[in-house]
This record gives sequence, C-alpha cells and structure tokens, in this order.
Amino acid sequence: MSLRRRLALASGLTVALLTAVAALVLVTSQWNLEKGRITDAAELASIDQADGVSAVDGETALLPRGSADLVIAVDGGDVVASSGRAPDDVVARALESAGAVDEVDDDTVSLEEFDSDGATWATAAMSCLDPDACTAMVVGVRAPTWFGALADRLVLVVVAVAGLAALAALGAAWLASRALRPVEAMRAEVAATTATDLSRRVPVRRTGDELERLATTLNDTLTRLEAAVSANERFVADAAHELRSPLAGIRAAVELRAAADDLLADAVDEIDRASRLVDDLLLLARGGGLATHREMTDLSALVRDDVDAADTRHTDLKISESTEPVRADVQRTTMSRVIRNLLDNAAVHGAGRVEVAVTANGSWAQVVIDDNGDGVPIQDRQRVFERFVRLDESRARASGGTGIGLAIVKEGVEAHGGTVTVQDSPLGGARFVVALPLTRDPQANPATENGSDS
Repeated sequence: MSLRRRLALASGLTVALLTAVAALVLVTSQWNLEKGRITDAAELASIDQADGVSAVDGETALLPRGSADLVIAVDGGDVVASSGRAPDDVVARALESAGAVDEVDDDTVSLEEFDSDGATWATAAMSCLDPDACTAMVVGVRAPTWFGALADRLVLVVVAVAGLAALAALGAAWLASRALRPVEAMRAEVAATTATDLSRRVPVRRTGDELERLATTLNDTLTRLEAAVSANERFVADAAHELRSPLAGIRAAVELRAAADDLLADAVDEIDRASRLVDDLLLLARGGGLATHREMTDLSALVRDDVDAADTRHTDLKISESTEPVRADVQRTTMSRVIRNLLDNAAVHGAGRVEVAVTANGSWAQVVIDDNGDGVPIQDRQRVFERFVRLDESRARASGGTGIGLAIVKEGVEAHGGTVTVQDSPLGGARFVVALPLTRDPQANPATENGSDS
C-alpha cells in the first residue's frame, strides 16, 4: 500500500473515531437533558390528551398516545379507557393520581416522578374537560434509556461518522499527494540516472524544509558519483593506453625473432592474448557507454557482416544463417562486439558447426546462436556470464580466450535493456538467445514474449 493511501486510511480512521466519540458524548448529553425534562413531557402530553378525550356513543374515546407511553381515563374510580402498557406499580400510581384529581374536582394537574424496575417514569393527572367521557385522565411517560436514545439517532450518527471520515481520507490523500509530489520528482530523476548519464540532478524547491535538504544531499551525492566515475574512466583510458604501447613494442620485437624460435612464437600468441585482454578490460570499464549513440539499425545486416567476419577468422567453422528484416535501436559497435564474441565462443567450444538466426517476436528482436559442442550445464548457465569464469578444461587459457567475452556480451545486451540466456541447442550444444527491445522503452517482458526457459 502506498504512503498516500496509508495516510488517507489513518486520517479517515482517526476522524471516524473522534466523530464517533463526539457523537456518543452528544447523545449522552441529550439523553440526560431528556431525563431531566420527563415531568414537563408528561404535563404536555396530558394537556394534548385532555383536549381530545370525548364520549362517542356512550364510550370514552382517547387520542393516539403521541409522546405518552400510558394513557388512562377514569370515571368515578373506574378505568373507562386506556392505551399503552406499563408495569403494574406504574398503573397503580397513575390511578392514585387520578383519584387525587377526582377529589379536588378541578382542572388541577397532579405531577409525579418515580422509578420503576430501573426506569424513570413521570405521570400527569388532569380532570377531564368532557364530564360525559370521564372524570379524570392520567398520562404516563417513561424516560428514554441511553441505548434507546442512541438507537433513535443511530442513522444520523453513522452518516456523520462515515461522511466526515470519507472527507478526512480524501483531504489527507490530496494533501499527501501534494506533499509527496517533490519526492516523486526526485525518485524519477534518480531512477533515470544511469552510468551512461550521471549529469542528471533532482529538482530543488527552495522551501527550507527537509525536502529541500534531501534534494540538495542527493544532488551532492550524484555530483560526487559523477566525479568518481569520470576519474575512473580517465584512469582506465590512461592505463590502457600505457599498456598498449609497450605491448605493441614487445610484440614487434619478439615477432622479428619468432621465425627461428618456437618459444618466441608462443610468446607472440601470449602477447596477442594480453592485448585482447587489455582491450576487453577497457571495454568493460567503459560499461556505462556500451549503449550510447544508439540508432535504428538493420540488425540482420549487422549479424550477416559479423558472420562473414567469423568465416574469415575461423576457416574450419561451418556457419549457416537464417535472418529476416529486423530493425532495432542499438549501438552498432557494441552490438557487433556482442555478436562477434558469441560467434567466437561457438567456434571455440563447438564442434565446427554454428547456426545463426535473427527474428522479430512482438516488441523484441531475437538473435539466436546455436553450436554443436558440449553445451552448458543448467547449474552454470548464469555463472558463465561472470568475469574470468571457465567451466572446464575446454575453456582453459589455451583456447586463447580472455575469460571475459561472455561478460562483455551480458553487459552489452543489458545496456540496451535486453537479456541474454543460455538454453539447450537442437544441434546438441549450447544455444545463446539475445533479446533486444525494438524501441527504447519496451512495455513487455522479453522472457515472457520469447518463451525463454532459462
């Protein structure tokens, strides 16, 4: 759950709790007020009833009870009409009040408040205005219980709690969105910062708060990182240049004498290997620039050129190709190095036969290189792309490799936002599958679209 949603939920629950507590306090206050006015309520109810008690066809008729819980009409000590229910002791007290009014024989109101079975009651007795209907009338009103008072207002309480909680949650979400907008802008900039572009900086809002200090700190960190990477690249370039010159000189000197000395001929091969190692290390050290200066490229034509070059380098290798027109956004030099390294790997560790295919699959381009060698064990299919990893004697230094060819492949492909995997080849050896996005921002997962089982 996002921070904005958590804040909205916490705010909504807090306001709901506070609103509920406030509603309970108000209900309790109103309940106490109604209890204190129960006698007044009984008197008003009796006045309302007195105006409506009448004799109809010789029988006493009462009005609907209204706010009263008990209405009794008495004529000469006898109950001639009643409405509502009440405990026996309440009825007895009401009859006593009616008798008191009979004796006075006036419109005097007799009021009384008392407790019965844990409830508070109030009665009001009056002389009947219509002597044909009755001589006295008594109204009884029971004070509401706390739960009853709450039940009467439950719908209002629920609506108030839910409404205020929803408003608080929406308000908190809106405020959180505004407050976190600078954080999201900073996150987006940092996420877009890569080894190929360390010049990006997060926006700084001059607010004088923690967000400004965070943005300033991030920018300072990025500046130090950019300086460190630049210094490292300069060091690698200088070191490579300093190593290339003496290696070239040593090779030239040794080569002059190698024709008459087999040991010196082997030394030339080792010097060539050292030169290739220097070049490969320089390329890896510049990993951040492996995918710079990209352009839409005919990937099939690029692969065909590398296959022709591999035919020249490996005259005993039989290479067949199957390509279809595919254009991808790549850095030509880096991608050519990737294909060349995979072809050289197949030539060294295969048994003389290599098949190359270029296809398009959805929003991804695929380059598949099969060989008929021994393949790569499942447990080593990730480790084979690590630097200086040799799985067995066939990958020993005698093969002439530097041990980082596949590492260059992996870093070059990933710099383009792609993947490289190892599978079993139909030829019996290893199948290397390179998946490259056709655009800069692919929306799909290459492992899903390409059906990779690596």
